[in-house]
Amino acid sequence: MGIILRKITKTYKEGQIEKHALIDIDLEIEEGSFVAIMGESGSGKTTLLNLIGLIDEVTSGKIIVDSKDVTALSPAKKTEYRKNNIGFIFQDFNLIDSLNVEENIMLPLIMSNYSKNEIYDKVNDVAKRIGIESLINYYPMQISGGEKQRAAIARAVICNPKILLADEPTGALDTKNAKIIMDLFVEINNQGQTILLVTHSPYIASYAKEVVFLKDGSIFSQKRRENKNRNDFYNELLSVILY
Repeated sequence: MGIILRKITKTYKEGQIEKHALIDIDLEIEEGSFVAIMGESGSGKTTLLNLIGLIDEVTSGKIIVDSKDVTALSPAKKTEYRKNNIGFIFQDFNLIDSLNVEENIMLPLIMSNYSKNEIYDKVNDVAKRIGIESLINYYPMQISGGEKQRAAIARAVICNPKILLADEPTGALDTKNAKIIMDLFVEINNQGQTILLVTHSPYIASYAKEVVFLKDGSIFSQKRRENKNRNDFYNELLSVILY
């Protein structure tokens, strides 16, 4: 699903003071793209992800997905749009403590037409791919932060969403598990899914096809990987960060 952002502005009020989180963002994300969003803390990265996922409301501007202005949808239609099209990976995991890992992962499938056996097969498959098959009977309070993150990622990808929104998906992971997750993202992107990923890491961003840099709520640079290998692209991203 292609995404077009036109003059997106997001303003918050802190008492009598208005804070501009995003200012006149114009961005086009082609269907099947893999885009990383980088920038310092407070630059608007998570806000941008939340607006695209319709978790938050724009102050002004339009978000157009497949030629439809999704910012104009009713609350009920926005909920339906998110359920049918978007997978979220949140920075703070958002697992349900009263459910075990297996039950957390299967949540997006509960309202589907899959049989019980099909649901368990899908959960087992994605758990194996992400390396948490031994944890499915544990509860969130019994596992580490990195394991919680992998469970949250499994939950987000199990329905093969058309758009995957990932906020610092490898922030709680060591290098080995971060590579497993990024290789998975590349695999599902190659199958046609559009991925938007927020990260502070140029190494993680180098997996993407395009990187958008935010500063003070505005886009100040964009880089495309094109035919560059990951190492060359990583060095190019470093040069932007250091600049």
